[in-house]
Amino acid sequence: SNRLGDYYLSSHDSKLAIASYKEADNISTNIGKASEMPLRESGQLLTRDDIVALEDFLLMNPEDINCRIDLGIAYSMSSHIDQAIYHWEMVLKKQTDIKNIKLLYNLGRAYLKVERENEAKECFDKVVEYDKELKSTLVDDAYGGLGELFYQKGNIMEAITHYQRAIEIEPEEADYRIDL
Repeated sequence: SNRLGDYYLSSHDSKLAIASYKEADNISTNIGKASEMPLRESGQLLTRDDIVALEDFLLMNPEDINCRIDLGIAYSMSSHIDQAIYHWEMVLKKQTDIKNIKLLYNLGRAYLKVERENEAKECFDKVVEYDKELKSTLVDDAYGGLGELFYQKGNIMEAITHYQRAIEIEPEEADYRIDL
């Protein structure tokens, strides 16, 4: 973020400010693309330097919710699922009234990866619930996640029901047909 550069500039350290602005420009391209879509659709891989820069920014701005969300995305994309979950859970703890469907969907997917089925179901259920109000494009993905969850638990009939609901919402989604 440019705020790190602003911080260095206000501290009269122009070299670090310029370096931070350049780094922010590189990071924002990747983070911007990653945060605009659900985790499974984002092909952008972030480097360790990107994660370090986000961590540094978060140290200076511990209440920055967007940085935590971006950091969760960065960790998840680099297969550090536990760190991603930690940051996303911190966002939800700080803002209990948050209705960020993308965050809840990605957190649900992360919970599935670490076999925390109850938490995954809770996230996907919230996406479905909030969709009634917010008209998200992720509701079919949430039903697909619920289908995957029930399949993993051996509840095939419930899995089929959720996969069929996902197909009703997004008939062209081939993944759900394959899962069925």
